[in-house]
Amino acid sequence: MIYAGYKFEINQAGLFMLDTDPREVIKIDKLPLNEGDVFILVRGEHGEPLFIKHKQLTKAMDKGHDEGL
Repeated sequence: MIYAGYKFEINQAGLFMLDTDPREVIKIDKLPLNEGDVFILVRGEHGEPLFIKHKQLTKAMDKGHDEGL
């Protein structure tokens, strides 16, 4: 996927999409991801930042949510 022209900020708290125009916001329901997914920051083959979905932490967060935590 190419998301050219989208604005985002990466800081100590995480990665934040800054686009607020509803016509330009990336639609979460069109991504192969879910709200609450947990990601780990790693370096790619060429040193690029990658956010990899962490399945065990995502599952633990889902379980905690289901239990009302």
